[in-house]
Amino acid sequence: YRSDGASRKNGWGIQCLAGAGAAYWRPGSRGGGEPHEKWRAYLDAGATNNVAEYEGLLASMRRAARKRDKEVIFEVDSMLLARQIGHVWACRSPSLTPYYEKCLQLGDTLDARGITWSIRHIYREYNQAADSLSNEAIDVGSWESAGW
Repeated sequence: YRSDGASRKNGWGIQCLAGAGAAYWRPGSRGGGEPHEKWRAYLDAGATNNVAEYEGLLASMRRAARKRDKEVIFEVDSMLLARQIGHVWACRSPSLTPYYEKCLQLGDTLDARGITWSIRHIYREYNQAADSLSNEAIDVGSWESAGW
């Protein structure tokens, strides 16, 4: 799974437009070519980029819990997410804590179902599919789930 989030300022105010995206490749494909499944969501105005990043990861983790693959790798281009969910950095932000805790709960769910999972940071240039989906969500202003 690869996920991403995007946030853009809307005019001169503090409002932002935000979107999240996620892509899934079948095991063995190594994330090459077109994703097997895609997801995107337009987020409420004011969502930060970090919130959008967490929304993309949450969508991926929820899908992984439903599909029950034996082994899952979540790849994100947010160092913050990779380090927080990987228990390297603490999450001290009141606005991010609910998302962080949901991810940890989903991680526990995956563990309980016997699903081996990990999260790792990848560079932005390797996350183009999820990046495009998160930006498309902002442009279109709606969510989409293709087989998700």
